[in-house]
Amino acid sequence: MYDTAIHLLDTVRWVLGAPEEIRCLARSSCYPDLDDAVMLLRFRSGALVAFSTCGHATWTVPLERIELFGDHTAIVTEGFERLTHTPALGQPAVIHDFSALPVAERLGYAQEDQAFLEALPTTAPIPDVVPEPDGEVAFEWDRGPWCVFSVSVGSDGTLSYAGLYGRRTKAHGTELFVDAVPKAVMDGLARLVALGDGDRRTA
Repeated sequence: MYDTAIHLLDTVRWVLGAPEEIRCLARSSCYPDLDDAVMLLRFRSGALVAFSTCGHATWTVPLERIELFGDHTAIVTEGFERLTHTPALGQPAVIHDFSALPVAERLGYAQEDQAFLEALPTTAPIPDVVPEPDGEVAFEWDRGPWCVFSVSVGSDGTLSYAGLYGRRTKAHGTELFVDAVPKAVMDGLARLVALGDGDRRTA
C-alpha cells in the first residue's frame, strides 16, 4: 500500500482488534503495483469496516478521513485539520477546526519537541534549534568541524538521530521516544560531549 494506508489499518486494529474476515479488491491504475484497493473487514465484536485507499490521489487535504458510527452518534476526522463529533440523535454536531494552527502544532511536532527537551537531563548542553521543511525541527549540538550530533522528533514520537565524531566515525538510527530519552540517543550525545575540544581529525 502507498503512503499512510497501512497506518490507518493499524489504527483500525488498535480500536477493534484483529479482523476475522477480510475481502479485498485491488487494481493497478497508474503504477506497476496495486495502487487502488477497497476492503471489507469483519471483527469478532460484529463491527464492520469499509476501507479504501488510492495511491495516486492528489495532495488536496484531507489526505485521510476516518468515520466511526455508533447508536445515532458519529465521529469524523479529516486529516489533522478537522474533527466532527455528533453526540446523539437530535444533538448538534461539535466541530473542532485545527486548520488555522501552525503546521508544527497541528501535526503534533511542537508538543513532542517540548516533551523531548523537558526529558533531557539538566546537565545536557543546550542545543540549537534548526527548522526543517516538513514542519519538524532538529535539535543540533555542534562542537566544531567534524563534531556534531542532531535529533529530529516526529509527531509519532520517533527520534531520528545522527552523529559525526571526526572524519571517519559516524552513527545514526531511530528510536521511539516515550517519556524518557532512549539510551542510544543519550549515548550519542555523551560521546559528543566527551570529545571536548580534543583533536577530532582522526577520530
